[in-house]
Amino acid sequence: MLAKDPQERPSAEEVYEALLPLASAPNDTTTGGDESRDPTRPFRRPLLAPAKQRQQPTNRGKLTDAEAEELQANVRVLLDNDHPSEAIRLLEDGVARAAHDPFLDLRLRHLLAAAHFYAGEYTRAATLFDVVGRAYRKHLPSTDSYVLDCAYHAGHAYAEVDKPDEALPQLRFYVQNAYTSASRDTTAQIRESRFVIAQMLAASGHLDEALAELEAVRPLLTAAFGSDSTQVRNLDKQIHRLSGHMRREH
Repeated sequence: MLAKDPQERPSAEEVYEALLPLASAPNDTTTGGDESRDPTRPFRRPLLAPAKQRQQPTNRGKLTDAEAEELQANVRVLLDNDHPSEAIRLLEDGVARAAHDPFLDLRLRHLLAAAHFYAGEYTRAATLFDVVGRAYRKHLPSTDSYVLDCAYHAGHAYAEVDKPDEALPQLRFYVQNAYTSASRDTTAQIRESRFVIAQMLAASGHLDEALAELEAVRPLLTAAFGSDSTQVRNLDKQIHRLSGHMRREH
């Protein structure tokens, strides 16, 4: 707030949002539960509405190509700097103005799903990735990067909210269609996805399939980290534990 350059100082709304969590809560024993009588209220709620609720109207016409490019660039910066909530607000406005362009609408919904995922809002992210991914598949091949990204994130988002029936088809689609030679990141994502597939199978009671998946992941981990790595040792423990559970059941 004391920055020499006025452009570097936060706005009143930013200051408000930063200080609000530090304000004291109303004391029910002194106010009788009536917040309007609480003397700290003007300091806790100095603005009529939180800054995040004061949005620009969305009825500003169709999103132009230039605006769409600027929007996507701004969203990427916000996500890279861990501000998914702000990215979500920008994208919701952009989606409302992009209905005239089906592919732009899909692309913005794809980014919106990513913003919800990074915000930890996995239920909403899973639904969006699922819907957008199915729409992509009508026009793009199964190996397209957009299609694969949606399947990967939909599967992991469904897994986060413990929905194996929804997670498994998405993750299996990703694993079957992703090229392991495409990049190091893709190879790592395939390993990660196969491990989550095993977890989802075990959670669904398909222990034999889960064990087979874990055993198939082992050489991938060995190639990536070495046979004496922590990753492989931990996997071996899970295989041993699952095998023992299956023996007890039989």
